[in-house]
Amino acid sequence: MSSKRSKVQGYLVLFRMVDVDIEHGQLKEYAEAVGFPERFLPNPPGRRNAWEKATNLGPKGIAIDAPDDLVAECLLKYGVAPRVRLRTEIIRRAAPKLVRHIVRTVTIPTPRNEEDKRKLAHVQFDPETVAIMEFDTEQESFVSTGRRLYDTGGWVNGNLYDTVEELHERVDKAVNRADGAAVRNGIRDFVNSYDSTLLSSGGAYFIPFEDGLADLLRSLKAYVELLGEYAVKRDEDGGPLERPSVRVVTLTDDGDAFDLKSDIAADAVEQYSKRLNSALEELAPVLAGERTETVSENIRKRVANEYADVTRAISKYRVLLNDSLSGLDGVMKKAQQMMDKANNVHTYRPLKNQRGLDAQDLESESLERDSRGLGEVEIEGESLERGERSL
Repeated sequence: MSSKRSKVQGYLVLFRMVDVDIEHGQLKEYAEAVGFPERFLPNPPGRRNAWEKATNLGPKGIAIDAPDDLVAECLLKYGVAPRVRLRTEIIRRAAPKLVRHIVRTVTIPTPRNEEDKRKLAHVQFDPETVAIMEFDTEQESFVSTGRRLYDTGGWVNGNLYDTVEELHERVDKAVNRADGAAVRNGIRDFVNSYDSTLLSSGGAYFIPFEDGLADLLRSLKAYVELLGEYAVKRDEDGGPLERPSVRVVTLTDDGDAFDLKSDIAADAVEQYSKRLNSALEELAPVLAGERTETVSENIRKRVANEYADVTRAISKYRVLLNDSLSGLDGVMKKAQQMMDKANNVHTYRPLKNQRGLDAQDLESESLERDSRGLGEVEIEGESLERGERSL
């Protein structure tokens, strides 16, 4: 008597990406060798984006060592050593010439002694611009190496030259090489492209079964393992380099092997509800008649596409989990009603400016630019923090 053959329901995917330093060309070779889709590889940034990333020293700036004589003077006068940092100040962000200043700040840490705290409450040093960084958008290059100015307080102590040179190196590195954050985002896009659900318990992704997916997950695992030799981060104790990894667990419908159905269903309802509600927020100004026809049409298309993607994914989950996912009924009904109303809204037509664009068109254009920039900043956050530690 033959036993019933198990049916694959989906996969649990857990990946761990540490910081890496690898050329974009090498990434492409590895992806081609193992069959990982090239569209999920990080794209090299333009030189302007690379310059903006490199000269952003982060919200706290970077710490530099103060000259020994000034440290001794502070210790004698205040009882504590000074903290010297360099930070970025944006002066001009419009083409054709972008300008940023590197500003030096000096602070005296507040001591624990209450009497000294009151004494040092107003002891601060004036910030000073010590370098000017410029970028020519027409030439796609630096127009200066950062004109080094004289620090009247003497706090930069020769560190400024090395800092400016490293900023140049960062630009070239950002253009030609990928870091762990960029690779991680590509892997996340790959996982999300298959209607995945991020499980709240454990941080693993559940991906519903699909023909050919098992082979792609094997290629993902091989692709990530090849990046191990380019890892640059050591563990907290300074031991061996940490390695990126991917773990894939196949879930079947036999016995207890697929006992995560309730967790997957709950997380799917929560995540897809958030996606729909986020899309519907875009429709609010359209329903209020506050957008022009051009902008309204773009919004309607984005929301309709998102609704279609969610509907397809939910249909797949309902069959797979044998669950109606009734928690989504309300928001899906609301989405359909709002889209129907948005298709019948009369939009206003404000006066055109000299470019032939109205105010809302310009707003939309500006927001799209800003959103692209914010996406890059979010990616840059980790590398900027790493840069702070390395300078």
